Amino acid sequence: MKSFISVSLNDLVDALALEAYADADQRGLFRVLTTLSANLVNYECSRVEEDLKGLFAAFNPDADTVEARSWDEASLRLQEERFMEKIQELFTLANYHELEREKFVEDIRVEAPSRLRVDLQMDRIDRLMLLVRGSGQRIIQRRKMSSFYRLEDVTLETFQRIAVVVKMRDERQIHLKLFKDVAKGDLEILLPTCQVRMTLLDRFKLGGSSGSAVISFIQLAMKAMVAMPFKILLALVVPGLFIIYGGKTYLDYRKIRDSYLSTMARNLYFLNIANNLGVISRLTDSRAEEQTKEAILAYHLLSRASQLLTSDELRAETEAFLRQRFRLQVKFDASEALLWLDRHHLIETETPGTGEPRYGVVAFKEAIQRLDAIWDGIYPPLQQGDDGGFVWVGLGQPVVSSNQVRLPASDARYVSAVAAAAEAEQEAGILASLRRMVRHFTRRAIPGPAPDGATSSAVGSEGHGPAGEARGGGSGQPSTSA
Repeated sequence: MKSFISVSLNDLVDALALEAYADADQRGLFRVLTTLSANLVNYECSRVEEDLKGLFAAFNPDADTVEARSWDEASLRLQEERFMEKIQELFTLANYHELEREKFVEDIRVEAPSRLRVDLQMDRIDRLMLLVRGSGQRIIQRRKMSSFYRLEDVTLETFQRIAVVVKMRDERQIHLKLFKDVAKGDLEILLPTCQVRMTLLDRFKLGGSSGSAVISFIQLAMKAMVAMPFKILLALVVPGLFIIYGGKTYLDYRKIRDSYLSTMARNLYFLNIANNLGVISRLTDSRAEEQTKEAILAYHLLSRASQLLTSDELRAETEAFLRQRFRLQVKFDASEALLWLDRHHLIETETPGTGEPRYGVVAFKEAIQRLDAIWDGIYPPLQQGDDGGFVWVGLGQPVVSSNQVRLPASDARYVSAVAAAAEAEQEAGILASLRRMVRHFTRRAIPGPAPDGATSSAVGSEGHGPAGEARGGGSGQPSTSA
């Protein structure tokens, strides 16, 4: 049973809010809570993403920046181990599971035509991980002998998402690929070492026909020297037939191979959705959404329960809800959801003397206040102190409290400069507006003759024509030098 919750976060929140909360205020509080939770999860996952990208920088095949550090073999291997460990952990948290390499090679079922042999060349691969999530079906059209080669719809079992992490021998780069809707029998086409070759039967037929043509030609040519005229003709026709048969065998192989390679290229083009750094970004986004869905489901069901629930009871309640509401067969990880709620102080726990811990959650308003306090701890408000400097201040604390963190001198100077520039710009705008008003009313109250060689339109209103541009700075924007 899969652990991937294959319903979008928005649909899940809408279903919970509209069906479970009749009161509009409760629905509003629930949506605020889910928004705060989602934003907090996204922030936490973004930190993981940046760390993972830092580890991947030494192995990125698409890197376009200068490498500032020189790596020796030992440190590079250690960096590789750390990256592989972290990326596998993130895949697991995003509800992917790994296909064993040995089982993949042993049980692979090649869907290529029978006239082709696919060689995986696994000895060229140093490290390989195939990770899948979700399953589905895809309908394609094929011609079968049983239907006299008419097009028929064929249903293929697919993986909704499959990721490939591969490192070739004698190469430093690690390649990350992410695909969608790949048939379970076509996994071999995702490997960079996949090679298409002739089958043993076709090689035997091609070699046999070529060899037979040569031998027959030699024998008949020797007999034709003393034979009747029709044997001379036979000496020319029979080898030609063998050559034609062998050529047809080779051309058939080339035709089938080209068709298969074309299908492979087309599938990889349309099924590939991310590469390298793009895989890490999509993976962390997927992890964030999965964690948010798990936390929201756990909070919702605990808040609606008539009594405190154990971890197993919460898992059973969640699986039953997803099965009844969305017809999903999901193996819910209640421990992960409870851990996130507890880490953010939304859990109330009771541990009976001889029993398993039972869990509940705090009320909506209290939960919102606690999550808001966590956000204020991450991004505390910026205030100006008595000495003119800028400081980050904790929630509800005065400027001079012990938990304030003063900005570096360069940042403080930058903030002060921005504030001073904004204030000067505002004052300049006000002065320019006053000047325009004075000139406008002065021209209306005391009309005078136009200057020599000029028309009244040359004086014009502010911001129009050459004269307006000279005074007002062109496109209607006040000039600070006016």
